[in-house]
Formats: sequence, structure tokens, C-alpha cells
Amino acid sequence: MAFMFNNCSSLKELDLGSFDTSKVELMFRMFYNCSSLTKLNLSSFDTSKVGMMFSMFDGCSSLTELDLSSFDTSGNVNMDDAFNNCTGLQSLRTPKKNANNPELPFVMYDSAGKDYSKLPTLSQSIVLTKTKQKQDISRASIAGVSLSYGYSGKAYTPNMTVKVNGVTLTEGKDYTVRFSNNKNPGTATITLTGKGDYTGTRTKTFEIVDCVSSLVPGRTYQLIPKNNSKTAVSSYSGKMVNNTKVYITDRSSSEAMKFKAVKNTDETWKFVNAKCELALAVQQNSSNVGAGIVLYNQTTKKAQNWKLSKKSDNSWAIMNAVTGYSIDLMSKVLYCMSAFQAPYKAVLISLYEDAVRSDNERVKTQIKEVIDMSLDDMPERFRGLGLDDSLVMPSFVVNASYLREQIKKSEDSNPELKYHYENEMFLNNIMKEIQVITREK
Repeated sequence: MAFMFNNCSSLKELDLGSFDTSKVELMFRMFYNCSSLTKLNLSSFDTSKVGMMFSMFDGCSSLTELDLSSFDTSGNVNMDDAFNNCTGLQSLRTPKKNANNPELPFVMYDSAGKDYSKLPTLSQSIVLTKTKQKQDISRASIAGVSLSYGYSGKAYTPNMTVKVNGVTLTEGKDYTVRFSNNKNPGTATITLTGKGDYTGTRTKTFEIVDCVSSLVPGRTYQLIPKNNSKTAVSSYSGKMVNNTKVYITDRSSSEAMKFKAVKNTDETWKFVNAKCELALAVQQNSSNVGAGIVLYNQTTKKAQNWKLSKKSDNSWAIMNAVTGYSIDLMSKVLYCMSAFQAPYKAVLISLYEDAVRSDNERVKTQIKEVIDMSLDDMPERFRGLGLDDSLVMPSFVVNASYLREQIKKSEDSNPELKYHYENEMFLNNIMKEIQVITREK
């Protein structure tokens, strides 16, 4: 089929949709210089055996649309100058399979705004256009905006990262931003409006909370640490029975994380699980720093009552009405233990030294009260916070996971070396011997 319509300069429309080209091997210069051609149907073309397509559409200057979605050019096909002088082309549907990169007549764009100067090598057909299509900003991802901020009397304008299809947008060039209701307690709204290569709008909301005045009795809340908005207060393993321990865990839609705010007559609050009606309480009504927090049957005991204290950074501390201690003190100690791989007392000593330097009598008193405390549930507390509990497990437990991981990596990277497998067998034998000794004890 080479030269088949060569120099048919007066030809305006051509429908080849019924052609069987499954055995054709040559299509070069097939439509060369068909300068008046405006419509061309190649929907049935099977090009799996074609080896030469050079200058196939060269000179088709009046052709505005070209659909090659039936083409298979995944082999080694000569497509040089295939689109040369196709100056009127506005839309090109690429081959369903392509492994060749002939020059396009000019830069063209896909639906995501990516530009191409050559035919892309893809395993699917896409549409390229001469004019860059505006991207819809309503699909943008927005990072850097917290779910809520404490009321400070100042307007909040978070620094955001806005992306569309993985491309980071620039404020002022790609979009404009408008904030509304972003000063007083309530729901604030961010509105992004597309600009330049982007169109449409995208909105995102966040809450401004003045905790005492904004808490609505009976409404459901999550209790979220300020330093990690991806976590929340939850009962251990999602259990909701009496005396279940409470931890900070990864946030989810679990009912174990949803609490109703119940206001007491003395201006303190109860936090009652929305499903099981058990309240947050200090374990065994203890007055010690580091005492566990549990879900417990609602009673009149003050150990279940909490005060809300606003901090200088506009976050809120949940302080027990009896002891005045914060709900998350022990969690902070455990995080320090994990981060620095340090023993319980070493962390407390370090914190005490900081308290001495800053002349913080309250913290010094708290640490003195817990320095000799025996926490039998330390491994459970670590697991509840999503931390590796190997640091606090009993000494007779041997954790060989790190060694196994390193050996496995070595086996995967150098499978031809047998001594890695020998090391693995050696480790397995040692672990078996340790297990035997442990059982004997």
C-alpha cells in the first residue's frame, strides 16, 4: 500500500474503514501530499506486520483530526517524517501500542497537560491536542492544612501544598486562594480558583476551636494529640468493655475513638464513648502521675471528671479534675524511650534535669512521684502507641527479627552466595537452643 494515494492533492475525504490490512507490510508515503484531505477513516487498519510508515501522512496540511487508535506499531517500524508538514493537525489519537518516536509536527499535550514533541511510546491510546487543555483544579490535593486549630484571635492562613496530577501548583500563577471565616471559632473555608492553565474551584474546610466555648454537650468528638494529627485517643484493640485501657493509636473511623462531651455542673467535663457509654477515667482512681487511663462505668467519682486548660500554643490540655495531671504525660515518656532507645528511669532523669534548669517545680514533683513506679503493662502500653515493644520485653525474650531481616536482604541481593543461607540455618539453630533453655527454666 506504499504510495497508494501519493500526491492526490485534490482528495478531500477518504473512508478506508472496511480495508483488511492484516497482511500489509509497507505503508510509506501512502497519503503523501494529500494537502486537501480533511477527513480520513482508518478505524479498521491492522498494522501489526507493517515495517515501513515513513512519510505516511507527510504534507496532509488540511487534516485536523487523525485517529490511529487501531494501529499497532510496537515493533521496529520506520516512522520517520510520518507527520511532517501536518500543519493543520489539532487532535491526534495515538496507536494502541507504540514503541517508536517519530517527530510530531509541533508540541502537543495530553489530558494532564504533559507536553510531547515526539509520538509517545505507550501500551494504550491517548489523545494529544495542539492546544493545552486547562486542568480542573477541583481534583487538586491540598496538604499542610490541619483538621482544626485552637482559637487565637488571629486569622489562620495555613501554608499549603497544592497538586494536580502530581504537579505542584504555584499560588498566583496557577491559582488564587481566598479564606473565609478563618478567625473566630467555627468552620473556616479555603477556596482555590484556577488560573492560567487551570480552571474550576476547589474548597477545603478546617475547624477553629475555642475548646470550652465550642464543645457541645452530646456531640461526638475525637481527642487528637496536637503533635500528631494522625493519631487519636482510643480504647486498646478497639475493645469497649469496662476497665479497658486507653491509648493513643492511629486514627480510623473506629467507634472506640468517638467520644461525647458531657458537661458537669461544676464546669468540668466527662468524655463518654459514643457507643458503649463508658467514660474516660483514671485507673483505680489513682492520684499518681503516669496512672493508666481506662474506660469505666459512669459514676460520680471525680476521677472521671476533666478540666480543659488552654496552652500558649492554642492547643488544649485535658487535665484530671482531681490530680491536675495531663492525660498524655505517660505517652510522652514512652515516646522518648522508643525514640532514644533509653530505659524508663533514664528518660525521667533527663526530664528532671531539664525541669531543674527551667525551674519547673510542677514537673519536678510529677517525676519524683513516678520515678520508682513499676509499670507491669509497659509492653502493652508500647504496642498501644504503635511502638516496638522489644525495648521493654522481659530479658529472657530474644528478638532476632533484625538479624533475620539483614540475612534476608543479603540473600535477595546475592542469591548466588551460599553462606547467607548457612547463616540463616545457624541463626535458626541458635534460636531453637534458646527456646529449649527457656522452657527448661
